[in-house]
Parts: sequence; C-alpha cells; structure tokens
Amino acid sequence: MNMILHGDGHSGIQQINSLENPNDVKPLTDQQLKFDVIVANCHFFKLSLKKLAKTAKP
Repeated sequence: MNMILHGDGHSGIQQINSLENPNDVKPLTDQQLKFDVIVANCHFFKLSLKKLAKTAKP
C-alpha cells in the first residue's frame, strides 16, 4: 500500500478491487500470474460482502 501511495510504479503492483471484480486481474508480463492480496479500508469489504451474498450461487 505504501509503495502505491508513494508512486512506485515499477514493481508490478496493481490497484484494483479484487473483491468486486476478481477476474479483472491481468498479468503485466507473460510470466505466470501470481500475486499477494493486501486488504485495506475494511469498510469497503462490508459493501462487497453484501453484493457477493446477493449474487452467490449455492
């Protein structure tokens, strides 16, 4: 999170809402897509949980 805030765009960091659009994560290179998830601002999580609960298939 700190790297994004300070403008470090050379590390392959992507800033997306992976809870709302998990399939929108695109690899920046031809290498296999691997990433860690950083959860911040948890109040967004509650909103996404409600949305996921409505669209979830049992």
